[in-house]
Amino acid sequence: MAGRAGRGEQPGDVYIQTLCPDHYAIARAAAQDYGAFFEREAELRRSLAYPPFARLLGITGMAANRPRLSQTMQRLAGRLRGSWSQQGVKVLGPAVSPIPRIRGRFREQILLKGGLAAPEAKRALLEAVADCGRAAPGVDFQVDVDPVNML
Repeated sequence: MAGRAGRGEQPGDVYIQTLCPDHYAIARAAAQDYGAFFEREAELRRSLAYPPFARLLGITGMAANRPRLSQTMQRLAGRLRGSWSQQGVKVLGPAVSPIPRIRGRFREQILLKGGLAAPEAKRALLEAVADCGRAAPGVDFQVDVDPVNML
């Protein structure tokens, strides 16, 4: 834990083990060059439409019945693509979650990237999720704005 290295005026040591020592994040951290790291990271995030330059919205579907879940997530993704593609929002997925099953429930994800901040956009999204949920009993959804963890 680098944040615990050294105390006050006492210097501390931090050791980093990596397979990519030339990666910009590692190189900038080693040089303690926050400004250069920020510039590179901001450029990358802007080009990929990641926060804070765009919004991400993760939708996780969960169900004990895998075929019903997959069918519901496909239907939801299709509906979102139909209504959001003209607004510059990318709909990615659905895809099986990196942790595909928790407590006997299968999990799939959809990720939206783009301009999702308008109140009417949020309402339309929640309406689409609710409609798909009503049409598929046993399928639950979790919606996460700018998700930190997508496992």
